[in-house]
Amino acid sequence: PMTSGIPLYFLVIASNNQGLSVSLECDIPTYDMTLPRGRMIPDFHSTSHPHVLRASGMAVDDSPLKQHALAVGYGHGIYGDQEVAWHYIAPNKSSVVDVIDDEFNSGILNHFTAVRLGKLIAKAKHPIKPHVVSSWATPRGCAKECLEYPPAKCTSFNYDYGKAGTCELLEFVEGNQAELHESGHFHHFERLGAGHSGKYSYDELSLSHNTVYYFNYQVVNTLGYESILTSKAILADFTPPSTGPIVQPISSHFTREPCVDITTDVFSERCIEPTPLKNYRVVVDGVSEPDGPHSLCVFNGDRAMFDLRWTRDNKYCSANWDGFHDNETGIFNYLVSVGTDLCLDNHHTHKDPHSHIIYESEWTHEAMLYPLHMPDGYYHINVRALNKIAFGGPMAVTVCHSLPYIVDTTPPFVHHVLTLSYNEHTYVIKMTYNVSDPLSDIREVDFCLGRSRRDCYISDWDRYPNKTHLEKIQHVPDGIPAWPKIRAINNVDLREVGPTNVPIVIDTTPPIAGDLFDGWVHNIDFKYQNRDNILCANWRNFHDPDSGLVGYKIGFGTRRGLVDVVQLTDLGHYEYDACMTSFTNITSLVHNSTYYTILYAFNGGHRLLNVSVISDGVLVDMTNPSCGWIKDGLDKDIDRNYTSKTASVLVNWGGFEDQESGIDDYSLAVYRRRPSSKANEETTVSLIHQPESVGGNTSFINWHHFHHHHGDHIYVEMNTTNGANSTITTVSTGVTVDLTAPDVQYLGDGDVPGINAQFSSSLSELAANWLFIDPESGINHHQFTVYEQHGGTKRQIFPTR
Repeated sequence: PMTSGIPLYFLVIASNNQGLSVSLECDIPTYDMTLPRGRMIPDFHSTSHPHVLRASGMAVDDSPLKQHALAVGYGHGIYGDQEVAWHYIAPNKSSVVDVIDDEFNSGILNHFTAVRLGKLIAKAKHPIKPHVVSSWATPRGCAKECLEYPPAKCTSFNYDYGKAGTCELLEFVEGNQAELHESGHFHHFERLGAGHSGKYSYDELSLSHNTVYYFNYQVVNTLGYESILTSKAILADFTPPSTGPIVQPISSHFTREPCVDITTDVFSERCIEPTPLKNYRVVVDGVSEPDGPHSLCVFNGDRAMFDLRWTRDNKYCSANWDGFHDNETGIFNYLVSVGTDLCLDNHHTHKDPHSHIIYESEWTHEAMLYPLHMPDGYYHINVRALNKIAFGGPMAVTVCHSLPYIVDTTPPFVHHVLTLSYNEHTYVIKMTYNVSDPLSDIREVDFCLGRSRRDCYISDWDRYPNKTHLEKIQHVPDGIPAWPKIRAINNVDLREVGPTNVPIVIDTTPPIAGDLFDGWVHNIDFKYQNRDNILCANWRNFHDPDSGLVGYKIGFGTRRGLVDVVQLTDLGHYEYDACMTSFTNITSLVHNSTYYTILYAFNGGHRLLNVSVISDGVLVDMTNPSCGWIKDGLDKDIDRNYTSKTASVLVNWGGFEDQESGIDDYSLAVYRRRPSSKANEETTVSLIHQPESVGGNTSFINWHHFHHHHGDHIYVEMNTTNGANSTITTVSTGVTVDLTAPDVQYLGDGDVPGINAQFSSSLSELAANWLFIDPESGINHHQFTVYEQHGGTKRQIFPTR
């Protein structure tokens, strides 16, 4: 049989009887018994772009090709033209590369495409074998042998880089008839300059979701042989991947985002001509353990399909997931991030958890993010799945896990532990406690009894669920303090121990009462107060020699024993006074009303016995004392204006009173106003005697420890205070110090002013005239005496002695 693809040459010789002959030669360029061959390769096998399809094709044949047509449809063959109808195309003729004679064959591989891993093998329905099999030490020798054949007889070759160095020359290329498969060390080279090729792009299509499209390439040679080369399928996928089962998501948003924002820098090379469609879905799963709703998609921690709520590990963060799938193109990969709130990635940006794994079958569907520094607090895991779309950018879905990933490296808080009661007959201890942990909550508590705050010698630790109270049957020895303790255990197994403030002590006697005082000054009992917005009390000497005191209760009422003004309020055992500013049913206290304090003191015995004391009450006086009078001098009828005393201050007063609380005290201060010696200077006022209390029963002062100057003005400021400590201030008019005698203008006998008579004619009458002046204090009164002188003797005759 004749080999297809080789030229045929015919020689016709005609001879006559004479022995003469003539010859005629003709040829056929090729002997072709095969269909055209080639391939149609799409630029991508999946797309999220609704308008674009692209492919490239190549056709070769032993005979010239006369017709090329192209269509795009849902299937193979002549009927696959639903999207793009059949139309003629004009592919480019591949240019022939001239063979250059090279002694060392150093550039001979430039006549072939770049080497590709694999061996080109004909499909089962096209059992075509290599037409030449040889052996060469290098691929250059194999390439040289291929170039010795026409392009139709050697379009490509396989070369084994192994020890055998096998060289297989092929008459076909990758396409419908042959596929490239990995086989040992074989590599494939395709010859340049063979066949017709072209690139085909359609940018205004209207593709449908989840639909498969094929490029169909019709080739017809000059002999009428026809082939339809069909590409591999292109799948249109316009939806993001689906999540695992989520019972009740909080939210689900489908938007269009820039492709590089979805893929991040990790997979940014997947963003090829991004789609104009919505490409990103964000789901908040709404998980809230332990009541649900639940999710079987994203989980905290590295335990498969189990949500880790709390952890002490603050150097790394782990997550796992399940159920992500894409029914059209499958899952390409995942991105995992961590944020301090839902859907944030501010603590650890997106990371490819499978970057170290080659094969998809080995994916673990879990992530370990490290190294991290995670301060105590709440964190949220985000898992993003990207599908395998090759063109238009991947579709993606992110599940934000609403159940927080809590990092807790601190022990819980024990706020208080209190013994409610102990029954000396049944030995039942009743306890209440308050423990908390703001991050990992309280898992359980332990209880023990010890002889001190630090041991458990009476009863070792017993475990109880966290219920804020517990009961335990435990005998407490008489006379021995037993300290109950609560050990709080949080969900990361960190623990904190807290004892009661007082131990359990068997004590059947109440405390011993002390002194209770009204008012806010310690150890002073107020009878009156001038404030209507507060009630205060203080106390001392309450004690219990056996079990000590554990606390007080205090209340205030309008009568002895009542608490109708302030209800009973708990106080600590270390407190010794209390003030209340909030009252029951009233906004302020009533003037001229008395209020009583009741105080209960509780001992630390097992029965918490108490003793109560009621105060003698405090009267509310909101009015100031009534103002009286104050006069300079000691005469209550005369208010002196001048004085010649240089060391004394004399004042008397009266008329001050208070109907409710009486006058409690007078306080006096002495001031001096001294005129300036210069005309342009102001008068100076000085305090020459600090305020001094003289009691509430005094009505005058007579002080003699001053040093007055002539012209000083001395006055007294007096503060009058009632029993409720309300004060009024009164100032005396003051006295002026005058240390100079009056001036005598004239003094004479007779009744004619200014004339001094020498003689008198009356034996029974005497007359005199005078004129005295005093510019500082004036003349208050005059006194005169009459003397008689006779015979050298002087005697007083008026007034009569």
